[in-house]
Parts: sequence; structure tokens; C-alpha cells
Amino acid sequence: MTTQPTTPAQASVAESGTHHYILTLQVPRPGGMVLGTFSETVTLPAGYTRAEAYEAVVDHVAQAHPELAGGSTVFFSLEPNAL
Repeated sequence: MTTQPTTPAQASVAESGTHHYILTLQVPRPGGMVLGTFSETVTLPAGYTRAEAYEAVVDHVAQAHPELAGGSTVFFSLEPNAL
């Protein structure tokens, strides 16, 4: 989605977003674990907290990858997407 978000769960994922994140989730399954690592940019509105960004990113990944919904976070990094 490319529109400006209005709530924490609506953070936009865009190619040149304001921030870059890396998120690794894992979910136990019979016989092992399902593990997924994701790296994208996200455009966050001014005033967003790190906690709100984390929730929005986890929600976004869980919607795109339902097999990881409710998974445990193994790693999360969020940094400004500028050098």
C-alpha cells in the first residue's frame, strides 16, 4: 500500500520508505520450526514510536505470511533509511 497511514497497523511499505527493518519470526510446528526473515522499507508517519512500528511490521508480515502469524520474534531491527 502506498497511502499515508492513519493508524499504527496501517504503516505503508514502500521501496524508498523512511525506515528499513529486518524481522525474523519463528513458529513451532510438528517436526521442527517454521522460520522466516524479512527485510523491507516502511514509511512511518511523524511521531510513530518504535513500539508502534514493531506492531505494524509484525502485522504486515503476518498478513503476507499467515504461516508465521502469532510467531515469536527472534530478531527485530528498525533504522532510518538514510545514510
